[in-house]
Amino acid sequence: MMKNNAYKKISMIALVATLGLTFVSANDAISLAQQAQPAVVKPAPAKPAVAPIQLVLVSEKKVAQRDEQGKLKIIWKPTNEKANVSPGDVLRYTVHVKNVGEKPISSLAVTQPVPSGTIYTLDTAASEGGAKLETLFSIDGGKTFTAKPSVAVTLGDGKIEVRSAPSETYTHIRWKFESAVPANFDGKLTYRVRVR
Repeated sequence: MMKNNAYKKISMIALVATLGLTFVSANDAISLAQQAQPAVVKPAPAKPAVAPIQLVLVSEKKVAQRDEQGKLKIIWKPTNEKANVSPGDVLRYTVHVKNVGEKPISSLAVTQPVPSGTIYTLDTAASEGGAKLETLFSIDGGKTFTAKPSVAVTLGDGKIEVRSAPSETYTHIRWKFESAVPANFDGKLTYRVRVR
C-alpha cells in the first residue's frame, strides 16, 4: 500500500511537471493535479538517427608453427579475454568498419587505445577497403593526436632536442576518414602491439 501511494505521488508530480505548474510540495502538487484539466498527450519528438556504422574489434596472436613439410609458417590465432599471452608475444588488432546504412557518413574517425601492458609496434597501423584515411597517434592518453608524435629530450649539456616519440609512449591510434564513408562500405583498420 505504501508503494502505491508513493507511486501515485510521483505520477502526480510528473503530471504537474507536464502541465507546467510550479512545484511547491508533494501535497500541493497532488491538489493542483486534481484541479487541472486533462492534458493533451503529444508524441515524443523523434530521436536523432544513429549513424549506421558497425565497428567490430578482433584480436589475434602471432604464432609460429611448422607445416607438413617442416617449413616455419606464421599464422594469426584468434584470441579471447582469457587468452594466455607472454612478454614478447605479438598481437594484431583489427577493427572491422561497415556502413550498413543507405547514405554516406561524413566526419568518421575511429580511435583505438593501445591496450595496457602492451607497446605499439611502429608503422603497423594500416587500412583495407580503399578509403582515404589519415592515421594519427596520441602519446598523452588520447588528448591530442598527430601523425608523427615527438618528445623533447634534455641532452647531457642541457640542450633540449625534439625527437620522434618512442613506441612505448604511444597510447592511442586514430584513423580519420578524409571523405564520407560510402553506403555499404566494408573495411578493416589494423595495428600490432607487443606484450611487455
